Amino acid sequence: MIASRFLIIIFLFIGLTGYAEDLELILWNKYEVVKTEKNDSLKEGQCLIKGLAVNVENKNPIVAGYFSDVNHKNKVTTNADGKFNYLTNEGGAAMYFYHPEYGEIIIPNSIIKPQYNVEIKLLMKYQLEEVEVDKPVIYLYAKKKTPVNIELKPKGDLTFTYPVYKNKWEVNVGPDSMEVEGKAYPYLFWEAKHKRLNFKGDELGMDGFYIKTDSTIQFLEDQLSKLGLNRTETTDFITYWGPRIQAYPFAAIQFWVDNDYNEYIADIDVSPKPESSRRIFMVFKGVKEDMKIDYFKPQNFKPIKRTGLTLIEWGGAEL
Repeated sequence: MIASRFLIIIFLFIGLTGYAEDLELILWNKYEVVKTEKNDSLKEGQCLIKGLAVNVENKNPIVAGYFSDVNHKNKVTTNADGKFNYLTNEGGAAMYFYHPEYGEIIIPNSIIKPQYNVEIKLLMKYQLEEVEVDKPVIYLYAKKKTPVNIELKPKGDLTFTYPVYKNKWEVNVGPDSMEVEGKAYPYLFWEAKHKRLNFKGDELGMDGFYIKTDSTIQFLEDQLSKLGLNRTETTDFITYWGPRIQAYPFAAIQFWVDNDYNEYIADIDVSPKPESSRRIFMVFKGVKEDMKIDYFKPQNFKPIKRTGLTLIEWGGAEL
């Protein structure tokens, strides 16, 4: 049972393509017991795990890492210095440390010493994985005919665009149409490869959602409404992402909105500047077995007020 639980935890959120590759990357991560020290102030059978998590390549502390036992009875997160304290008991379950950008380490319960402080150091290597930035689409709206130039600056390499992107899109936008070189399009489409993409968080956890995917449609309708998408945009989003999310029993989901989209996915120059805009990027990871995760704090959104020239963009990635 413990071994199978280990495998479930190891594969959670990592999102690589094969077991051999997973194992190879996991082995980069290791722990070492630095010191044990008697602590008579602890109750009988108690052990205080004092941890430090660091990036093995640059020695920087790893912030917002998640330390718990495999039964999820207790959890702590690393602070700004990469440190944490975890109180456990003799005979307690094995433990693990997880960070979405670094993967996982399993720590056996054999390190537990009753009425001792046990200092451990967690040495982690950043998990680099090329991820497809899927189907970002751009909608433009204007109350009167307006010529608009769009320059896209993706963080990764473009792999496909439609209509063809030639250093910029020159778009004629009207109340009921959007044209490029005289042809009408419902939206502008682009995709790219991104070499460094994962959930983001801080020492208090991660903003986002963990859902049972039989609620996917209602969940997406609720969140996209809060984000300000109209019926057509919402339908386009759900018909693309809904089946992919529902391919798993559970999913972890995080939305990057506006400034986060600019910072992590693609910046954009639009001339003339839109009076209102909303850019939404969703990252998700499918989960095959319920991990009862409470690491995510629900995100709250405010819809935009659409006035004048308006730009709406959405995209996503499966991790």
